[in-house]
Amino acid sequence: MAVHTLICSIYHFLTGVGDESFGDAVYFEFTRLSAVAFGDILPHQHLTLAGAILQNFLINIPSQILAFTLFVRILPVLS
Repeated sequence: MAVHTLICSIYHFLTGVGDESFGDAVYFEFTRLSAVAFGDILPHQHLTLAGAILQNFLINIPSQILAFTLFVRILPVLS
């Protein structure tokens, strides 16, 4: 999960069009993956359709699969 957060942070840092620092990208990814999502930092929108599609295939879909897998693996241990 930490490696995925780091990869997503690097992606958002490199594709960002604003004045975001790498720390802001890591903070945004951590809050997004932990489902806290305070909303105080939002990434800028991609300028192209290809960028939006790549974001879904490289970041959004894998992060949801990882979160679901962790949830399914941890839930039986907690109950």
